[in-house]
Amino acid sequence: MMTNQFPAPKYRLSSDILAEQLDDETVFLHLANERYYTLDDVGTRMLAVLIETQDMTASIHQVAGEYGIGPKQVAEDFTYIVNELIAAKILVV
Repeated sequence: MMTNQFPAPKYRLSSDILAEQLDDETVFLHLANERYYTLDDVGTRMLAVLIETQDMTASIHQVAGEYGIGPKQVAEDFTYIVNELIAAKILVV
C-alpha cells in the first residue's frame, strides 16, 4: 500500500501586498484592490512566526509559550487569522 505524502503548505505574503510595521501593529495595503488591512501586535507576531517556521503546529506552540496561553486557544486564533488573511489575499499558501 502506497502512502501519499504531500508537502506542507508554504506561507508567504502576496506579491500584491505592501506591509509596514507601525509601533505594534502591521498595516497592509493590497495593491490590486487598494484596500488597507491591519493586524494588532499579537496577530503580527503570529504571522511572523508562521512565515518564519512554515509550520502551523510549531508556530502555535511557540506563540503559546511566548504569551503564556494554552495551545488550544492559540490554535483557534491562528486558524481564524490565517483564514482571514488568505481570504483577503494577503497570505498566499
